[in-house]
Amino acid sequence: MLLDHCSVGCGWIAALVGCVGFGSFGVPMKGNAANSVDVDPYVMQTYKSIMCFISCWSVLLLGAGFKFSPWGLLSGLLWVTGGTAGIFGIRNAGLAVSVGTWSGICVLISFFWGLFIFDERVRSLYQTCIGIIFLVSGLIGMTFFSSPEREIESMIILERDVDTQNLRETFLSKNGVSDDISMDQENHCNHPISLENSDDKPITAMKDPYIIFLGFKVERYTLGLIGAATDGFLGGSTLVPMHYTSDNGIEYVISFGIGAAVVTLLGWILRLSYCCHKSGSVKGGWNQLPSMHFKTLWMPGCTAGLVWSAGNMGNILSVTYLGEGIGMSVVQCAMMVSGLWGILYFQEIRSTSKIIGWAMSGLLTVASIAFIGQEHKKS
Repeated sequence: MLLDHCSVGCGWIAALVGCVGFGSFGVPMKGNAANSVDVDPYVMQTYKSIMCFISCWSVLLLGAGFKFSPWGLLSGLLWVTGGTAGIFGIRNAGLAVSVGTWSGICVLISFFWGLFIFDERVRSLYQTCIGIIFLVSGLIGMTFFSSPEREIESMIILERDVDTQNLRETFLSKNGVSDDISMDQENHCNHPISLENSDDKPITAMKDPYIIFLGFKVERYTLGLIGAATDGFLGGSTLVPMHYTSDNGIEYVISFGIGAAVVTLLGWILRLSYCCHKSGSVKGGWNQLPSMHFKTLWMPGCTAGLVWSAGNMGNILSVTYLGEGIGMSVVQCAMMVSGLWGILYFQEIRSTSKIIGWAMSGLLTVASIAFIGQEHKKS
């Protein structure tokens, strides 16, 4: 097997791959294609699961043998559930803040598993704990400074592509136009590009800042953070089942991919059963399922899945060579990658002071990684 002669160095390279993959997979989920159809989070998770299953077989090219462990089903359950919640967080709270939220929580969970349950060796438990505290502090700092600019009139992230009705209502209120506008004017409103306010600036429509959840009216941003936190709690334990198998780290990728596919399929079956029960017929239940929007989402969905799968392989290898506590924790520095996407590409942060604060937090995170690395090398 090509990876038989790998050492700790391979673990750090794999951790870098994991950082880039986990920090970038959410980019297609916030693109115009996903926003234009208001995609259901489980639909995007399904695209990720499909690509995870397809790409998992690539490890055979690295010399890994085919092995399937039932523990992969548990990993799949944790990942699919947490991943769906994480996608919801990305689309409602923002890419950078969501990744930062689940990264910080994931570090604490994986650190607990690695050093206190699996008794992974480090030079000094006390010094390693100090390094983890600084690492989490850096992640929290980046999360705080990467929070979207939440203006009074919009407590959520504004998105360019939303339904025509919201865009029309925004146009009317901005320009003081009455509801009895002519048909020609109304048709004109159906084209977002042509809508301009009195200052000749394009109008940006926004989603309703609140969601009805379990009968309660909850702020969309807050619920998005809860989704991201859920992903952190579950994601921190995703690779724990791997420790109870005899698989070499890279071989577990196949078990993980199969587990993710099976759990995702079961999720759709349960959702269809619920919809059928609610509607009273199979046809009615089928029609209530969210659309896959294949023509619109196949490219961003598959891209997100492939990028995440690359990150997952790096994550598994980093845990194999560095351990659960250190390997998983270092990979969560994907927050730095997602933060750069949020700042430079999506422009979720425009304040100079916030960008400086984010950069300083990032430097603290990098320094913490270097410190933790020294603890591992001397173990």
